[in-house]
Amino acid sequence: MQFAASLGEVFQRGRIGRTRLQLLILSSLWLFLQTYGVTHARSLFGPVLGSFLFFLAAPGTVAGWIPYAISEWRVGPPFAGLQIGRVFGIVLVTVAIIALVECFARFALIGRGVPAPVVPTQTLIVSGLYRYVRNPMYVCVVAAILGQALILGSRALLVYAGVMWLVFHLFVLVYEEPALARQFRNYGEYKVYVPRWPPRLRPWSSDACRVTLHRL
Repeated sequence: MQFAASLGEVFQRGRIGRTRLQLLILSSLWLFLQTYGVTHARSLFGPVLGSFLFFLAAPGTVAGWIPYAISEWRVGPPFAGLQIGRVFGIVLVTVAIIALVECFARFALIGRGVPAPVVPTQTLIVSGLYRYVRNPMYVCVVAAILGQALILGSRALLVYAGVMWLVFHLFVLVYEEPALARQFRNYGEYKVYVPRWPPRLRPWSSDACRVTLHRL
């Protein structure tokens, strides 16, 4: 019942009007098409520009525009009356943004691609945060939404964060992991050492098991 009430709050108090929602969809679609068009160049400029545009289109929409449309970033009473929750939320959002930027830069500069199915990288990225968890970008997006929920005291954003995690989980299970297994050698071995969601305490090293993760 609590979940249903919070979900109703998303639609009743979210103020996502038709015009605003259409603008979000059209803007994201345009940015996605721009990303597809510029990331097939051989130079580094294409992947860098494409990653920047996709950053705005994907996490920028999911963890930025939509949370704003739901809450209008209005500050309410803190959860359980604890102001420390807002501080934790600020830290969570800050760390999530920094980690997201690092992951996108790694995709562009090392993988020469963007984190999008239409323009995959030439090699599987297994460095940086990917030594701790297989899906750091999804973790960061959910963390950024949770951080905003804590800052604003918004139950609707808490529900939205849970919904987005479920969407990411299903997408990873149904599409992303099978696709990566088809595209890269020994991806199954990488899955054994690096968890899907709970991060490792120590970074994994590919040298430990001599896994070469290049395109088939």
